[in-house]
Amino acid sequence: GDEDEGKDGDTGGAGPAWIVAGGDTREPVNKEVADKLARALADLRFDDVLGTEAKPEYGLENPLLRLGVERRDGQRVEYLLGKAPEQEEYTLKVSTRPEHFRLAGWRSRSLVEAASRDALLGSGDDGKEDEPSDSPSGEGEGKDSEAADESGTTGD
Repeated sequence: GDEDEGKDGDTGGAGPAWIVAGGDTREPVNKEVADKLARALADLRFDDVLGTEAKPEYGLENPLLRLGVERRDGQRVEYLLGKAPEQEEYTLKVSTRPEHFRLAGWRSRSLVEAASRDALLGSGDDGKEDEPSDSPSGEGEGKDSEAADESGTTGD
């Protein structure tokens, strides 16, 4: 759609155009699922601030989730979510902030699931749409997904 359609910060109506970039392909996504992911990112709550030093136990060298979002103003924001190797501790790093953040396990798994390639490219009619978006939604299977609004993303 036109880049001028929609309102800044609003994912409803004629809002952002979402794509999933992976390998050499860029595919359109299920808008309902992408909007749910955008709300999950906008409403993200952390349990603790872990400081600015990257530590191996954060699991960010091989993140569970790498999500890149290009905002309307052209700024690219990257979200990395890592899991501690031997425990249920999840760490979020957002490219616009120097700190690392501890996220609850259920919230992390829900985010990974919402950002998975299968979820974003699927029909969205998996029978789970009636669940509140902030409830635990099972195990996540997402690896590297990139969602972008408006003009797309660049590969890794």
